[in-house]
Amino acid sequence: MNHDEVSPANPQAPPPSRRIARPVPATLPAVLLADVSDSMNTRDGAQPLRRIDRLAKVLEYLLTRLSVQALICFNDLPIEVPLLRRVGLPEPAGSTALHVALEHVGTLRPKPLRLIVLSDGMPNSVELALAWGRVLRPMVIDAYYLGPDAWERGLRFMADLAAAAGAGGRSGHFDLVDPVLLGTELHRRLLTGPQGR
Repeated sequence: MNHDEVSPANPQAPPPSRRIARPVPATLPAVLLADVSDSMNTRDGAQPLRRIDRLAKVLEYLLTRLSVQALICFNDLPIEVPLLRRVGLPEPAGSTALHVALEHVGTLRPKPLRLIVLSDGMPNSVELALAWGRVLRPMVIDAYYLGPDAWERGLRFMADLAAAAGAGGRSGHFDLVDPVLLGTELHRRLLTGPQGR
C-alpha cells in the first residue's frame, strides 16, 4: 500500500506524516539578561523598528532553536519573561540597574553556568555591576553592547564585566540592524564554550 493514500480501514484518517520531528533540545544551563531600559525605545537612523522590537526578534529566533534556563529583562528591577516561542518583552522604561539584575541571577537555582548580557548602554553603577560580576564567579559571563556604533566606553565596560567573573567570557559589539544575523551568532556562541572552545 502506498503510504500517501488514505487507509481503507479509516478513510477519514490523514496519511502518516513523512516529516521527521526535530528532537527537543536539552535546556542549556544559561540565562539571557536583556536590557529593557528607556533607551531601548530608540529608533536608530532610518530603522522603522525600535531597539526593543529588534531585540525581541533576536530572542525569538534564538529561543526557537535552543532552550535556556531563563530569560530575564531588566531596567530598575529584574523581570522574568516566560520562555515561549513568541517573546513578549516589557515596554522600555526606567534606568539600567544591571547590578540588581546580576544579584537576581545569583539567586537562581540551579545556578546557571553561563550568562549572556545584552545591553545598549552603561549601567547605573559600573562599580556595583562589576562587583556582582565577581560574586557570580565562576559563571561564564558573555557581555555584548547593542548599539549602532562601537562605543568605546560601552565596549570597555562589557569587556570588564566579562572578565570580572574570571571564567573566560566574551564581550563585543552587535548592531541590532539584522536580528537573524545576531540570533545566529548568539546561537553559535551559546553552543560553544568560552572563547570558542
